[in-house]
Formats: sequence, structure tokens, C-alpha cells
Amino acid sequence: MEFGPRALGARSILADLRSDRMQDRINLIIKQRESFNLFYPCGLPYGNAGFHNQVSTVRWRPEASEDRRRLRPVRLSQSKKEIRTMSLHDSDREDTTIYKVVVNDEEQYSIWPEHKENALGWKDAGKTGPKAECLEYIKEVWTDMRPLSLRKKMEELARNPPPPPPAPDPNAPREKSLVERLCEGEHPVAAGLRPERTVQLFKEAIDRNYVHVKFTDTRGGTELGVRLDPDSCDFTRADFDNGQGVVHLEGGLTFDYVKLRCISDIDLLSLEGTGRVVRVEANAASAGD
Repeated sequence: MEFGPRALGARSILADLRSDRMQDRINLIIKQRESFNLFYPCGLPYGNAGFHNQVSTVRWRPEASEDRRRLRPVRLSQSKKEIRTMSLHDSDREDTTIYKVVVNDEEQYSIWPEHKENALGWKDAGKTGPKAECLEYIKEVWTDMRPLSLRKKMEELARNPPPPPPAPDPNAPREKSLVERLCEGEHPVAAGLRPERTVQLFKEAIDRNYVHVKFTDTRGGTELGVRLDPDSCDFTRADFDNGQGVVHLEGGLTFDYVKLRCISDIDLLSLEGTGRVVRVEANAASAGD
């Protein structure tokens, strides 16, 4: 369990601290940060038999049992060869590493241990010293957080702004909505069934008074969930046992905030047919006339 001012908390990382590469691997792979960063595992304190032969991270909880209270936090030293106990209030001020300021091709700054070879894509910026001194230097010189490529692109756009987009043509025909397109004439449809398209599953959906009808002539297909109106449906021409005949389905739905009625005739042999959609409001208005 990690702890301390910069700990994420509520997370356990099991690792073998005897490995010279473990600090780099935890930082780069798990924490996804520079490999030189320190981390704070828990291990058995010095004096406990077998500490140097077997080190394991464990959960550290102040309210734990008496055996757990004997556990103390430990810190992997810079050489990654020695493990020493540390205070719960250990902070970055205890870091005596000498760092150097590095910069990449995008003029982004960071710090790196002076004794280590620069990471790929980074070069020295000409400043070395303690961590606080290097960070203060970066604060002074890195005043624009934008990457160099972005700054150049924005400067180029400022010098040569793109032409404004053409004004919309007021006389251009308005593109019809999907509801309007579905309400125009007959469309090819298919029964929407999962995981497979069978007459048995189609019959079960009909018995639940809720079916899916897919309009296949739209881009990618449009599948509508229809609550059936049993009084308007016709199953007299359907032979579900032999998978033959045609079913006539009618039901209501709301699509794109518009109340609709879906009417379709589906052949049980292919589970396909034709269908159409009508607006409920339009039908009501026509009936009132």
C-alpha cells in the first residue's frame, strides 16, 4: 500500500526490490513516469531475520494488528542496492541527487539525474544542481507550455489565416431527417433478432408484444423497437411451426422525439419483407378532418 504526500493510495504493488531494474520497471510500466522517481514500498524492518534474502511489499495500516505494526516503510536508495528505513514524513527535500535540466525537440523541459545518460530525444539544457534549483530554472525559462510545433503552426495561421467558410445557401434544399425519409413510401425491412435469426425467436418476440424491425435501406440500417398492437396485427396467414407464411405487424414507438406507428409485413421463410412508418399526429389530424 503506497502512502505519503504523493501517494495514490488504495493500491498494492507486489515487487522484488532485490532487482536492480525493479525501480525503473515500476516507474515506467506501472506508474508511467520517469524511471528515476522514488517510490515508497513497505518491507520488514532491519533486524528481522531473512530481510536481505526475501523482501516483499505488504499493506501498511496504522490500525493493523500487533504483528502488522512491526512493519516499517522502506526506501530504495539511489544506487538501488540498499534498502533503508524512512520516516512517514519523508519528502522531496531529503533527495540529495544532483539533477540536470533537459529539453526535447518540442522545447519541453524536464529534469534527469546528472549521472544518467539522457533519455532518447532529450538533450542537456546547460543547468545542473539540486532538484529544487533545477525546477526553479525550468519555471523561469519555460514560460510557454505549448509544444514548439504547435507554436509554429499557430504563428503560421496568424500570418496566413484560412479563408472563411462559404456562407450557407439559403436556397439550398434542406436535408430530410431520418424520420421524414422513413415516412416516405415502403421500405425493405427484416426482423431484428439476436443472437440468431430464427422463426422461434421471432415468435417469442411476438408473444412478448415487442419486436425489432430493421429498415435495411438506410445507412447502416435503422432498427426500431416496436410495441405491438395485437388488435391490428394479423397472424392468420402465418404457420410458425413450419416457418411459412406472412405476418402483418403494427405497433407504436417514439423515435427522435416523434411518435410513430410502424406497419410491416414479414415473410417467415426469409424473415424479411416490407414496411413503412407513419406519424401518429398526422393520422390523428386526418381522422379529425
